Amino acid sequence: MHVRKRALLSLTVLAVVTAMVLGVAGCSKGGKEGAITLGIPIPLSGVFGVYGEAMKQATELAVSEINASGGLLGREVKVVYGDTQSDVQPTIDVVKSLIEKDNVDALIGIISSANRDAVIPTVFRAKKILIYPTTYEGGVAANFHDTGARYVFTTGPVSEQYIKPFIPWIIENRGDSFYLLGMDYIYGTGSIANAKQYIAEAGGTVVGEEYIPFGTTDFSAVLNRIAAAKPEVVFAVIAGDDLVYLVKQFHEFGLKDQGIAFTTSELDESYLQALGAEAAEGIACSYPYFMQVQNPQNEAFLAKMRAAYGDDVLVSLAHESQYYSIWLYANAVEAAGTVETEAVIAALEEAQVDAPQGLVSIRKTDHQAIVGDVIAVVEPDPNKPYWEWLKIVDQTESIEPALQGDIYGGQ
Repeated sequence: MHVRKRALLSLTVLAVVTAMVLGVAGCSKGGKEGAITLGIPIPLSGVFGVYGEAMKQATELAVSEINASGGLLGREVKVVYGDTQSDVQPTIDVVKSLIEKDNVDALIGIISSANRDAVIPTVFRAKKILIYPTTYEGGVAANFHDTGARYVFTTGPVSEQYIKPFIPWIIENRGDSFYLLGMDYIYGTGSIANAKQYIAEAGGTVVGEEYIPFGTTDFSAVLNRIAAAKPEVVFAVIAGDDLVYLVKQFHEFGLKDQGIAFTTSELDESYLQALGAEAAEGIACSYPYFMQVQNPQNEAFLAKMRAAYGDDVLVSLAHESQYYSIWLYANAVEAAGTVETEAVIAALEEAQVDAPQGLVSIRKTDHQAIVGDVIAVVEPDPNKPYWEWLKIVDQTESIEPALQGDIYGGQ
């Protein structure tokens, strides 16, 4: 494994308590003297349901640790979950209910970029903090400069942190002519637009691109067009069940045997069992976190996840980013000495945490997290657990992307 070193920011150490209280209470209103209440809007059903379940597990673990160590400011932390159903209108309804009915102190969650953008006006009006822990295309601070960006913290990576470093590796190890596939909504189209820029900068070419509607199960026409275009690489920003169908059919069509490599920014450990060894073999993927990351924080994190959910639990970026996002909020509340929104915003702008992937910090100007990147290749082994099928081949410890806007200045 080749590791490119980057300068790390100074570390604020937060003791991680290993004692756990299983089962997180819900439906209790926040208040100055009562419990601190977190609203967790996540997709527990629909196309992104697998991510929602991961985020729920991570929330339970983080909150149980916080409460076992005495809570925040001496107050118990409680959780109210809301199922966003992987769709825009239910997400809006859930966020409104969490704010108006449950009086949550902050919101941490959401998967889809479209859902995120849809609720920013709501959190703006309510002056509630929204921590969005998911990979995204970038630009929230610019797009919502005067209409809510101040209340949003994007703690997942932008394209520049996990797609940009991936493209040169692909060109060096898989080929320089690309066929691009993206989900047909803002995250897919924005990520593919960014990928095209990175490919051009790295000297590659794009021979085709397509955008796939949610819920696609038959990729035969797409795969026939890919075969006709004869790229060296397919790069896919396709997630959820759609990715499983795509990869399996890519294998069945024999495109790998025709010299076409499959790469993606969306695959993690949670997909491998469904894909199987033959279809998954050789796929290259890029994320800030995989279970194979080697450091003491991740070793401790995995031990606690296994204690809570069994030795076979597959821990993904959705787990890890939700987990450290809750701890970022916890650190900020303790630093602020209150859950009042303005004070917590100021503290979050200086927050950092020693996460399972490594140090994660927040940049004040655009509320973007500074994270690293890991590139891995699937090497199946029937004698090993699924998570060990991902072999890390390259790693960057910290990547500071271009500004995604300027919350306190011009866009």
